[in-house]
Amino acid sequence: MPSGKKNAILNPNVLWPKAKIPYVIAASFTSAQLQVIDLAINEYRNKTCIRFVPRTSEVNYIQIVKSGQGCWSYLGKICGGWMWRQDLSLDDGCASNLSQGTVLHELMHAIGFEHEHQRPDRDKYVSINFNNVEKKNRGPLEKQSTAQVTTLGLPYDYG
Repeated sequence: MPSGKKNAILNPNVLWPKAKIPYVIAASFTSAQLQVIDLAINEYRNKTCIRFVPRTSEVNYIQIVKSGQGCWSYLGKICGGWMWRQDLSLDDGCASNLSQGTVLHELMHAIGFEHEHQRPDRDKYVSINFNNVEKKNRGPLEKQSTAQVTTLGLPYDYG
């Protein structure tokens, strides 16, 4: 598993029950891209208790798509209505060259992990000069509170 992903959300409503995440993959991916996605999913299977499972009839699930808007995922499980499909975007540059790092990263967000630099204790380890960041781009750099996330008792990971 990639290091530096130890900033987990606490809200039980957005956690996937029993660490099982149903998914579907859009038909627009090439066989090489599907191989990269499969490598990432197998990384979770081999090194964690998280299980990405092909969707059968589950109400909540992720759909891996090419959105045309880059690489992104919602944080944790989102819910709404009687059935909720949540997209996870992996455009062409996100799943290429048999490097599953970006795919792992976006799957981590879908599981419920924030970025390491958003940990509540991050100021003990790094400084962010917000004067050098445009106001419209500050959101992804904001710290999360201890009421929102847990560091799982693990040290800050500069890697």
